[in-house]
Amino acid sequence: MDNYNNLSKEELIALITKQNKIIDDTNKELRATNKELRDTNKELANKNKELARNKKELTKQEKLLSIKHAELEKLQVENRKLNLRIEELIAKYEDKLLASKKFQVEQFVPSSEKLTEEDLIINELEVIKEKKVRKAPTENFINDLKKLYEKEEIIDYDFKGIDISNIKPFGIDESYKIEYKPAKFEVVKVVRKKYKDLDKIYQTLSDDPFPHSPLTPSLAANLIEMKFNLGIPFHRYSNYLISHGLNISDVNIYNYAKRTMDLLEPLYSELLNNLLHNEFNVIHADETPLKVIGSKKDKCYMFVYATSFWEKPIYIYDFNDSRSTKNLKELLSDYKGYLVCDGYTGYDCLTKQGITIQRCMVHARRYFNDVLKVLDNEKERTKSPAYKVLNLMSKLFKYEDDFKKKTLTASQIVKQRNSSAYQSVIKDLNNYIDSINIDNNELLSKAVNYYNNNKKELYTYLDYGYLDISNNLAERVVKPFVIARKSFLFCKTADGATTTGKLFSIVQTARANGLKSEEYLTYVISNINKKDINDLLPWSNKLPKELLINK
Repeated sequence: MDNYNNLSKEELIALITKQNKIIDDTNKELRATNKELRDTNKELANKNKELARNKKELTKQEKLLSIKHAELEKLQVENRKLNLRIEELIAKYEDKLLASKKFQVEQFVPSSEKLTEEDLIINELEVIKEKKVRKAPTENFINDLKKLYEKEEIIDYDFKGIDISNIKPFGIDESYKIEYKPAKFEVVKVVRKKYKDLDKIYQTLSDDPFPHSPLTPSLAANLIEMKFNLGIPFHRYSNYLISHGLNISDVNIYNYAKRTMDLLEPLYSELLNNLLHNEFNVIHADETPLKVIGSKKDKCYMFVYATSFWEKPIYIYDFNDSRSTKNLKELLSDYKGYLVCDGYTGYDCLTKQGITIQRCMVHARRYFNDVLKVLDNEKERTKSPAYKVLNLMSKLFKYEDDFKKKTLTASQIVKQRNSSAYQSVIKDLNNYIDSINIDNNELLSKAVNYYNNNKKELYTYLDYGYLDISNNLAERVVKPFVIARKSFLFCKTADGATTTGKLFSIVQTARANGLKSEEYLTYVISNINKKDINDLLPWSNKLPKELLINK
């Protein structure tokens, strides 16, 4: 204050003016800050409103997603049911073929692939019911014939020499007969006219998939159907053609098949690609011996790979000149999912490639079943530790069978597998196997050791609902090849075996997707150079409806 006393009037006025200016500037800054705050608050309010709207929309989308997820799970279950039904029908067809006398050739059929009576009895998922002999066609079969008949034959009574004045129509009897019309091969002369002027030659470009060859899409499809679906060897098919006036050797027929496969290579590659990148990341695998005359190896193999029952069926048959893991690792090099397989140790190497192994529980069960086979009577069998193991295992198979019958979703299956009841069976099974005395019993020792050595992989399926407890699917897929092999017995060369595997892949995948394989092949061969390959895949909705077995 004393300092202000020493100031003159003018100095005080100047000081007050300066202070007022500072106050005014501060007020301006405060007003600007307040405006910024108001603008910020307004912006925050708008953002809050937007967040509220987004939250509301998110909630709405979550509800829609939940509905879509439920619909997807329902579709997955329906797809699984359909695939199971298709497999059931194929199995019935193949069982009939197996029972036929013409498929009784026993060469080159490994004993490991034959189902014994004990196997059938003990596997609750493979029960075969005794078929009743029908004295007349079924109602469904008659209804099918009613839809298919093309002509009518009327048989009237011959009243020659009879007075018909009192005779009146009384009714009719209807029956349906199936006539066979032998296949007809037509030789077509194709004339392509040519024109020219002074400078150019004019001629329609050919879209023939087999230029400079008598081969046609229909003939190619027929020879593939005969060999790779019905198992008729090329030399027999050659005799069949000769009987129709077409002198085509089995060598030429093989060359036709090879040329056809070269044309269909993009289709096979796409099937393989879809297998390796299937939606649920599950592949079933198995292998079976194949004799190749031109190979230096005593035993060659046909490896089989299949998608699960949850997927569109894809079956790949891959030839290997040995059981080594080289080709196995190469084919599955881009795959990072689950592999369901038997106890072949060669599959173990795949874990280094990021593949998770699920061992087949049926194979583990068969080792214990082998223990019972050598016992003389029922009393000895019921006293055997293997008998109790099989009873406990059967409970697991019963659970899995019930899951299929109830058409549970994958998530519901996982929940059931981790229930106390299901886990209790596994605990009892493990505890009992640990308590078994295997002294001086080679078969029992083998069974226990196999189970314990593969215990982790046997139960991979518990935490993934799209996995099966068994590898029965792959064994089912192997069957058509085994049946056909009984007829053609062997392949002459490794190249021929490779071609055989690829054509088997296409034919069997087509059949598994409910297609008439021969008609499908004719269509694909005719259009492979005209249409997008995705439109030709066996499950494409752009395929003509006429190709479906059940339109």
